[in-house]
Amino acid sequence: MKIKMPLKNIETFVLLDWLINDFDSKYQRYQFTGDGVLIDRIIKVAGRGRIILAKMKKPIQEMSKKLMLDLNYEAIGTQAFPPTGPWHNVYFLSFGKEVDGLKDTYATQFIVESLDQKMKIKSPPLRFKLFYLPPLPTATSDEGHFMETFKGFTNAERKLIEINMYPPLNYDGIFRTMVHEILHVCFLNESSLDDVQEVEAKVDENERIFISKCQEEYLSQKNRITQSMKSVIDKEWPVFLKADDALNTSQRELQEASVLVNTFREFFDAVLDERVKAVSIE
Repeated sequence: MKIKMPLKNIETFVLLDWLINDFDSKYQRYQFTGDGVLIDRIIKVAGRGRIILAKMKKPIQEMSKKLMLDLNYEAIGTQAFPPTGPWHNVYFLSFGKEVDGLKDTYATQFIVESLDQKMKIKSPPLRFKLFYLPPLPTATSDEGHFMETFKGFTNAERKLIEINMYPPLNYDGIFRTMVHEILHVCFLNESSLDDVQEVEAKVDENERIFISKCQEEYLSQKNRITQSMKSVIDKEWPVFLKADDALNTSQRELQEASVLVNTFREFFDAVLDERVKAVSIE
C-alpha cells in the first residue's frame, strides 16, 4: 500500500487548532504594532476559529470514539526568530491510535535485544501509538516559516512511544526514531520526569553508541526489519482514511477553517515583512 495522499480534513483541523494555540501564546508575550487593520482582523479570525473548533468538538469526539482513535494534546517548544528568539511551549493535537502491533514487530525485537545484549540496557514493556501530523510552522525566521515535521516523540507521563505516519514514509527514519524513543522510555524509567536535559543527553549518547554497534547487523537484516514495520502501518492506515472521511460531515466548518488558516499565514508573512512588529512584553 502506498501512503501518499494528504488527509485534508484532519490537516485543516489540526493546523487551525495549532495556529490558534500558537497565536494565543504569542499574543500573551508580544505586543503587535504596525498594520492595525490586519492586527484587528487576526484577533477576530482567532475568535472565529475558536468557534469553529468548538462546533467540531462533538463530531471529532464521536468519530474518535467510533474508530477508537486516541486524541491527546502534546506540548512542544516553538521559537520566535531563531536562533536567538525566546522559546515557549505550544500544544498540538496528536491524532492517532495506540497499536499493539508495533511492539511485536521484528524491528522492536531487534532494538530491544540489541540494547540488552550489546549495551546492557534493559527495556521496560513498550507501548506504541501511530499518529498523523502534518508539518507545523513552529518558528518564524527572517527567511520564512519554519515548517517542522515531527517524526515521533515519547509521552513521558504515559511512557507511550508515538510514531508519525505522515507521508512519504522513510522506514530508515522510522527505525531511527524507534531507537531514540525506546531509549527515552528506558531512561525515563530510571529518572525523574523533571530531568529533561539529563535524559535527552543520555538518549543522544546511547543512540550514537547503538548505531555504531548495530549498523552492520541492521543493514544485513534491513528488509526483514522494514517489512515488519510496514506491515503494521499498512494495516492501521485505513482507520485514518475513515477518520478523514468521517469529518466530511463538518465540511462547511472545514472550508471556513481553511480560509482562516490562510489568514494566519498572511499575518505571519506581515510579521516577516515588518508590516507588523512583535515586541516582547516579558
